[in-house]
Amino acid sequence: MVAHNRVPGQCCVCIPLKLGVTLIALYQFAYAFVCIFGLFVDDVRFQSGGYNTHTYRLQVMVGSAGFFFALAGLMGVADDKVEWVRLFNRFQYVKMPQNLVLCEGRRLGVMLLVFAMDQLTLARCDGWSQSMGNQHDFNPALDTISAKGVCRMAWQCYVIGFVIDWSLQQYFAMVSGTYCTRLATMPPHVIRFLDQDARDHSHMPLVDEQAGPLLAGAPKRASPDLVGGTYGTNR
Repeated sequence: MVAHNRVPGQCCVCIPLKLGVTLIALYQFAYAFVCIFGLFVDDVRFQSGGYNTHTYRLQVMVGSAGFFFALAGLMGVADDKVEWVRLFNRFQYVKMPQNLVLCEGRRLGVMLLVFAMDQLTLARCDGWSQSMGNQHDFNPALDTISAKGVCRMAWQCYVIGFVIDWSLQQYFAMVSGTYCTRLATMPPHVIRFLDQDARDHSHMPLVDEQAGPLLAGAPKRASPDLVGGTYGTNR
């Protein structure tokens, strides 16, 4: 008999850890479809950033790969496969969302890179739609908010959204990492028969008529008249 909550812990205070990681993988799987759609639509509303023309495709490209990694995470959680869960967790640290990439021992924040590049671009927002730079370096996202005069509002919403998104993805990756670590260090499932007590971890109980059970959990039907019926000495 296998216990359903073999890995202890909770996610979001009240959700079992295994169920929480499953929901996180489902979220990443659904988000991958948004990124795939964003690859064919030139609209920054389908991604967390992208005002800079050099990095505006980076997030949706990495996020689209979540279709495969999220599937690996779902199957890994369902079958208790540590390597598959670890692969999904590594993708989150590469994505988070698209924030940490391991490069020669250093962490290069792709989300931070996109955020920094967008900040440089948004700093030129005021008057951009009527400037000469817009003529030879056309930026549709920047041109739209500049023409409408909402540069300040767009910058504030972008910063607030970045902080919320970053914090949420950091927590998701931390929860998945905790589950992966605990799953890797948990002992294998205990195989027992249905007539054994749930707290009994002995598979072959030894019974002596005078000393009693030599191991925890005596069998329910111990027949001293049948020699060899149980392990032990019958006198």
